[in-house]
Amino acid sequence: APVFPQLSRKQKRVLDEGMKEPKEPSISELAAKCGIKPKEMAQEEFGSENFSTAWKILKNCEECRIAYRLRKKK
Repeated sequence: APVFPQLSRKQKRVLDEGMKEPKEPSISELAAKCGIKPKEMAQEEFGSENFSTAWKILKNCEECRIAYRLRKKK
């Protein structure tokens, strides 16, 4: 991606995302949007090796559940 030093990190990320090929969100991406950290951080925060705790929270979020269901149908 081109470098724009004047942009904030968030703006750069949005720019990078916009330039990437659109792809289906992963469970961890859906979780991240929901405020759940990716696996490595979930491990620290929830004290679990796997993603099951985060996944339980994810499943409790209606929006994430809908997004995941739509993704599964494709």
